[in-house]
Amino acid sequence: MRSRVRSLAASRLAVLCICCGAAVSADVDSTPAHSIELFVPGRANATPSVAAAGDLVAVAWSASLPSGATDVFAAVSRDRGRSFRGRPRASTTSKAIRA
Repeated sequence: MRSRVRSLAASRLAVLCICCGAAVSADVDSTPAHSIELFVPGRANATPSVAAAGDLVAVAWSASLPSGATDVFAAVSRDRGRSFRGRPRASTTSKAIRA
């Protein structure tokens, strides 16, 4: 049940990110201390969407297998994008997703 709740929350976060588009906090340092790559190994990662509010940054993106199957993934930062937790699959359908 807990994983289903997390999955539902991740799906809602992905939809929020996609609907909100890109939003950037104006008081974030312009020069990052280090770069962070968000991707799913073995997949073609594309179409990132970013939403930010205060310290919270959310990123959602699609990642396709060589077979063409595509899933939506999301990662969240609570420290203005300095680090991100996980990359849980936000899509839970077996139907094709168009990105």
